[in-house]
Amino acid sequence: MASIPGIDFHIGLPSSEEHTVSRLSVPSKAHIIKEIIYDPRVLIVLAILHLRTPTSIARKVNPQWLKLEQDLNTFNDPELHSMEQVAALGITKARDLARLFSLMLSGKLFSKQLLERFKTPLIASGIDEILMTPLPKGYGFLYERHPTVEKRWLVGHPGFGGSTVMMDMDEEVVIAYVTNGLKTGMGELTRTYRHLRDAVFECLNKKE
Repeated sequence: MASIPGIDFHIGLPSSEEHTVSRLSVPSKAHIIKEIIYDPRVLIVLAILHLRTPTSIARKVNPQWLKLEQDLNTFNDPELHSMEQVAALGITKARDLARLFSLMLSGKLFSKQLLERFKTPLIASGIDEILMTPLPKGYGFLYERHPTVEKRWLVGHPGFGGSTVMMDMDEEVVIAYVTNGLKTGMGELTRTYRHLRDAVFECLNKKE
């Protein structure tokens, strides 16, 4: 991926690019309340984040030096940005993230045969051990139900704070939402992402 021209995507940011990075901000209490009113399922996310025991797997996988809280936000530290840590420190823009996934859909990164396997999750039911919620997954992706087409999945990955990339692999459409103003919800529980996603498919349906 590092050799793909014109795509600004980093896992391990060079110090020369640090000036291009927006600082992350966590949601205020008022914003959290607005999110809960819009979708009460956000309460489940809050419970998962704050009510786990110190011995739980979710606590163990998050080191003490990696914090994203109102009074302590280490994610704005340039030294962290330079780390090649794929789970939480990918740095990009929405346009470049969408272009990267578009290249994948076009068959330039993976074969068409492999892409066909990505269309449906390997695990479609059951409770995820970390997030304690149903989480369809497979091949390194997470899946969400298509908002307008029955029995079709969107394929991609939500991120902490609401940033999300999803593909409709049949329509060859990529939706990328990247935000530095973090939200409480993730994936389709993120109001701004869900509005964007639904608007995209509403436009596609009108075109048909």
